[in-house]
Amino acid sequence: MDRCESARYLQASRGSGHLPQALGALDSNLRITWSAGTEVHEVEVSSFDEIVARFTSLESSIDEPTVVEVWDPESGASCSVLAGSAAGSVFTYQATLDPPYFISLGTAADTDCLITARHNGELIEYLERQLVPNAAVLPFLHTFWALRQRSEVVHWEEV
Repeated sequence: MDRCESARYLQASRGSGHLPQALGALDSNLRITWSAGTEVHEVEVSSFDEIVARFTSLESSIDEPTVVEVWDPESGASCSVLAGSAAGSVFTYQATLDPPYFISLGTAADTDCLITARHNGELIEYLERQLVPNAAVLPFLHTFWALRQRSEVVHWEEV
């Protein structure tokens, strides 16, 4: 997703009812963590625009599929997005540090194919059936930013 696509999405979605409105009680800043090779990076963000800018920048600069984690240090809620994969993205969500944990469930019938990605400096694998359309990334991230909840833009399975 390039910067123009992100800007068009944000402009079209604001006030249209397509994005949840942020709750006033959720005024804590979020943190974003990602890897570049074996190096792990972390930044603090205070707005959805910052999340979009960081994600868009990462997508255009990474050279391998990479997990981008967004988390709330106060509540422990976190989500992650697989960035840099033309095949689609994989989402995860957890409301707290304790179970249950959720992972996206796409429509691919082949459950044996693996998608390799970089997470916290290590290589991990996802199942192809967990891939969801890249177009769902921004609505998913916005729901987490606004509500710290699991988005309903995709189907989920509990792990």
